[in-house]
Amino acid sequence: MALLEGRVQEQLLQLQAWVEKTAWGEAYQSFRELLDSASLDQLRLLQPTLRGLVDQFHKRKRRDLTELLDQRLEPPAPIECAALLVAWQNHLDGLRDKHIFQWNTFYRERMNYILQDAYRRLHDAPERAEVIDGLKLLFARHSTDIYTRGYAHACGRGLAIEVVHAKSIHGLRQFLYLLMALLAEHRNVIRKAHDAALSWDLISMMIVGVLQGYADASFDDVPGAALLAQDLTSWLPALGFVRGSEALELLASHPGLFDEPLRTVVPALLAVQHQTSRVMGDQYVLPRLSRVGINVPRLDLIYSIDGVNVPRDLLVCCYYNGTVDDTRLLDDSLALRAALTMATLDKPVREWVDKQGHEQVIDASATRPEASDIESLAELAAVPLGAYLAIQPGTIDASRIVTNHARDFPLDEPQSREQLTVERYSVRKVFQDLQRGIGVFVWCSVRRSGKTTAARRLAEMGPETQVIYQTMDHQPAALDQNIFERRVSQALTAGKMVEPHFFESIVAECQQAHTRLAPAKKQVFLLDEYESLFGLLLHLGNRDPLIRYVVAQPLLSQMLAFSQKNVLIFMGQRPDAHAIFLAQNQLTPNVREHSFPLFSHEHAAEGAEFNQFLRNVLSPRLPFTAPFADAVYQETNGHPYLTVNLMTDFCDWLIVKQAHYPGEGLQAHTYKDFARECLTVGRLARSPHYGLFQNMLAEYLGEQCCHDTPWLYAITGIVRDIAQAHPQKLRCTAMAYRGIAAKYTLATNIMPDRLLAQAKFANFLREHGGQVLLGIPLMGRLAASVMPRIN
Repeated sequence: MALLEGRVQEQLLQLQAWVEKTAWGEAYQSFRELLDSASLDQLRLLQPTLRGLVDQFHKRKRRDLTELLDQRLEPPAPIECAALLVAWQNHLDGLRDKHIFQWNTFYRERMNYILQDAYRRLHDAPERAEVIDGLKLLFARHSTDIYTRGYAHACGRGLAIEVVHAKSIHGLRQFLYLLMALLAEHRNVIRKAHDAALSWDLISMMIVGVLQGYADASFDDVPGAALLAQDLTSWLPALGFVRGSEALELLASHPGLFDEPLRTVVPALLAVQHQTSRVMGDQYVLPRLSRVGINVPRLDLIYSIDGVNVPRDLLVCCYYNGTVDDTRLLDDSLALRAALTMATLDKPVREWVDKQGHEQVIDASATRPEASDIESLAELAAVPLGAYLAIQPGTIDASRIVTNHARDFPLDEPQSREQLTVERYSVRKVFQDLQRGIGVFVWCSVRRSGKTTAARRLAEMGPETQVIYQTMDHQPAALDQNIFERRVSQALTAGKMVEPHFFESIVAECQQAHTRLAPAKKQVFLLDEYESLFGLLLHLGNRDPLIRYVVAQPLLSQMLAFSQKNVLIFMGQRPDAHAIFLAQNQLTPNVREHSFPLFSHEHAAEGAEFNQFLRNVLSPRLPFTAPFADAVYQETNGHPYLTVNLMTDFCDWLIVKQAHYPGEGLQAHTYKDFARECLTVGRLARSPHYGLFQNMLAEYLGEQCCHDTPWLYAITGIVRDIAQAHPQKLRCTAMAYRGIAAKYTLATNIMPDRLLAQAKFANFLREHGGQVLLGIPLMGRLAASVMPRIN
């Protein structure tokens, strides 16, 4: 099965950019180059996208490109419903047999292909309902098959049954969140209610099929449905992307297991389905985000209302577990202005709700988990939803920005973020280059650059390599990612000579925990937060020389030996953390530095990584123009965490300015007005939006950091000094840089030119045209605004 290469994806983004700019000559040439370079399997995967682009060309070029594409694809004759389902079944069978559980590579591309193929073929087909029902059955059978196989394999490895169940549910969540993310990616082809309804129907049936197949599976004596009932939070958000009628059928088929969600979540879904089915024409509604509260058993469902002059969000809150016996539990949903809140209320709370006149709060305490009662409650829930949808978009209240949409982005909620994942083709391209060879690399970048998220998505088995992800950061919810950390800690505690194949045995154990099979392949061992490993070895080795000679140095030598036949990648922020015990360290001289790419924005195409990410952050409520995206990118250079911080600050500024939703998207001049007012040193020093980086940079500039990690102290100091000396341009000449860096040479014992090279690898600095630029301008402004931490 083919997997899109980073090179092909870059060509596609370039083509989309030319089409958007209506540069038809360049677009025509770019299209032909893509046809020549992509393999047949890759073209088949891209066929729906390419045909959509062809339709935008003028008549003659459209005819020529269609003929060329048809010649490459050798398209089959139109097929019947049964044949179409068989074709999709073949894709699913290929995943099961060759790429099982490889969610972020083969599964993502095959699911995207099936979604786009179904959307294209069924858009005006009278057999639409029949095919979609068949699609649900395909996914149900596939789900039962793969999770049963995965369970049997895990049990065969002798893992504790609790661990096996946890891994199984985790795999289910990955499949569900992949499908949810696909709908977000598919939004750019939707223009009307009919398009939205078909897309929603397809994703809904896929999700229900996966859940139904898992529920029907049997894991020894435990039904899959029972495992689902024990861990609602892992899969309940997926119901936010499911049609209410399908959710009712799914949960009601397992009596007694899902009574609470049946009483609160399902009536809300039915009410949403009923009211949104009335939306017609250019206006449409789609699920945007679905998440479980961190400390409250509440499911928040966020739907976007698009295609109108003033796009809006529709928020529905469902308390899905237990009785609400304290009015304070309703505070969040009321403060968030939820259009509908479903909950099982006790008598005092119900009386308080009635007294306060909160008509949008619907009590489910008298509802039985039976279809007739649930449908009756859904009719009541539809009333406040209808009132919300009836708000005229032309009124002042509707058109003025009163919500900070960027703050809604789940920045610190990893599970919810998976619904808004952007496929990092730039990372995949670099990673493919690394894994083609052998050796040891350090892959570094500024904190919160998306390294961990990207690395976890890379940790799957490719056709010729097997990628193993481990982290030195403790992960209580994913202990299989801490195998290396635990084994090293045990060796350090024991204080005895490690075995000759100690590192290889850890790799084998990790391999067994991560993969279904253990074929003889080249291995790629990815170690995240690698500074913790070398810091631990250095500290304990200095305190007890025996540790240095019986654990630390043998481990470094074994890592080097592994890298001579495989690939070893250290991931972190500092490129020099591995440089310990240099008198006898054989590993460090062989380490090659490699920069981790931030979100790419080379061509500002619709599908470019940064454009997709920015669209997720601002939500469909705040569309933007290409110049606006360019201006934001110039400030953050594609750093995801700081981009969210910046847009949160920007949205607050819009609210204070009593701005209205832009009819044609946010403009670059609006961002420049904000930057001129809010990105000054004094304003940033008082801003509440950049707390993490302000504290981090203050620590890096402090006395303790100068002693403990002089490299970070020096690089951060250089970034600050450039920003202070050149607050407008945030750049300086190479000669001026050497003058700034010279005063940090004593602290690091590294010459300015070498410091610059390392800072470029870690995205702290850039170099262009004989000038040194801040790698992330916003981070330089923040460094200039903080006071160093004094110990």
